[in-house]
Amino acid sequence: MTTLPSSELIERGKDAMDWALHVGRVGLWALVAMWCALTAVRLAALFVLRLRGRATAVGPPRPLLVAALVALGGAGAGAVAARPDERFFVMEGGFAAERHDCAAVVRYLEPLARWDSARPEVYENLGVCYVQAGRYRDAIAVLERARALALTPESFALSALAHHRVGEDAMARQELRAALALARSAGQRAAIALELGRLEPGGPPSP
Repeated sequence: MTTLPSSELIERGKDAMDWALHVGRVGLWALVAMWCALTAVRLAALFVLRLRGRATAVGPPRPLLVAALVALGGAGAGAVAARPDERFFVMEGGFAAERHDCAAVVRYLEPLARWDSARPEVYENLGVCYVQAGRYRDAIAVLERARALALTPESFALSALAHHRVGEDAMARQELRAALALARSAGQRAAIALELGRLEPGGPPSP
């Protein structure tokens, strides 16, 4: 039987605890949404019965208005329960990216991408992992979303790599030129220029 290193066991235990806390928060909001929905149904039923003359003045005043407000509260609670806790997912996705655990990065950040997160690092980290997994078209798509939020040399360089891997060298060169224009340091400019030279017609082959 294979024994996991203690550091990996600690990481797995931490992930499990974080997920349990998140599921607990989601479950609480789901219960609130269910209670609001049931209360709204009851108040609406009271209103209908009153209109038909089958009930006396029982229950709160203006039950239809109250039912509508409760229903809106339930819908809001349901939305909170369904939508990921962005801070939790961004934090855990960032930790996973630091330890190069792409499976965890995808698990934590893909829900945020589906909910149109406004954090460019969500899409950049997903782009890195998609490239490593060979999901080049997915990488190109998420990196376009990252650039719509913030222009960084990293997002253009990653996109260039993905385009190169699917045989779109003209697009890759275009992306690298954009990355070169945004480079933050001489070392970064040199690295990007070197890769751009490799992709130019007649240039040395990429490693």
